[in-house]
Amino acid sequence: MKKIIPTLWLTMISSISVLALQHRTVEQEKAALPGFKTYLSKNLGIEFNYPKILKVWEEKKSGIVVIEHRISFEYQDPCNGSVLRSRSKKILDFYSQISILHLTPTEVFRQEVMEKNEAGLITGVRNSVRVTYGELDGFRVYNGEHGCGPFSYFFQLAPQKVLKVDRWPSPEFAEISVEEKQIFSRLRQILLPENEEHIFREILTSLKWGIQ
Repeated sequence: MKKIIPTLWLTMISSISVLALQHRTVEQEKAALPGFKTYLSKNLGIEFNYPKILKVWEEKKSGIVVIEHRISFEYQDPCNGSVLRSRSKKILDFYSQISILHLTPTEVFRQEVMEKNEAGLITGVRNSVRVTYGELDGFRVYNGEHGCGPFSYFFQLAPQKVLKVDRWPSPEFAEISVEEKQIFSRLRQILLPENEEHIFREILTSLKWGIQ
């Protein structure tokens, strides 16, 4: 196993593509979108800015911070695998979860990047993308299929502390025509993919950790 780790690390590094986002100050982030608020999680030791149109709360048992936005609209659920897809009455156009993992870099790599078969044997390395948001520098992996499921972001804050952010892009916009997108854009307070991406970047760029 000790011989495998260095080789896999080199494989991951060679397969990672750089996705660097411009660093901006917190003051600039607040001005980027109107109506910003600040959320403080003493449990996770973090704080961040977010638009007031989003709903933010902390799950009591898990301590996970949830950020979401949804609007009322009846449609066929694209992530229902059955032939007769169920109908949903709301579009979840922004949904993210923030948590802290007490893991070392090697442990994160083993759990999140290594691919294993049913017998627990290592079969390869998952595709990873390096991401940078302000002071946060880490990597992203995809944990879904066909547009359904989250992207997971990992940022090492300390030798045994990792910030994990799970982000669920709205599957309704995965494969739609220009005409369909125009219909969605008429919905009141809808967050289209470009809006969702911008807000997500605003939140992570403003995030501070080590808050007591």
